[in-house]
Amino acid sequence: MQTASTVSSVVSGHDGAELSLPETPVGASMTLDLEAVRTANFEQLTLELDSAAEELGKGLVELFVDTIGKVTDFTGNTIKSKGGLTFESYVEMLERIEWSLDEDDQLVKPSLVVHPDTAKKFPQGTAEQLQTIRDLEDRKHRELLARRRRRRLS
Repeated sequence: MQTASTVSSVVSGHDGAELSLPETPVGASMTLDLEAVRTANFEQLTLELDSAAEELGKGLVELFVDTIGKVTDFTGNTIKSKGGLTFESYVEMLERIEWSLDEDDQLVKPSLVVHPDTAKKFPQGTAEQLQTIRDLEDRKHRELLARRRRRRLS
């Protein structure tokens, strides 16, 4: 038994350009033993179902990561650092990411999803560098509050 579906989409950029993401098949296959079905061998059936779910999950994660990469490249949200991951490239990334406020006007810091190997490479900031991050957070917070006040006055 096989299940397959396709996923496609179009992403619009800030400048009106469009990125067309082609249909990509996503699916899983599963083989059911007729004897296992007849004898209601749930253990074997469960193992087959689990294997198919694992295959489908792996395919969906690969599609997700590939799609996010294409979209971030298209929208200009990819930062390429010649010297690898540095504190400066991290700050540049934080500058570009859109931040937000919660319902109590508290700053919602962006979440970063990275591979565990990449997380190990994140630079540990000095006291001065950590102050740079705090200053960035304060500035983003002030900018968002000002934008929210202008929206409320309109």
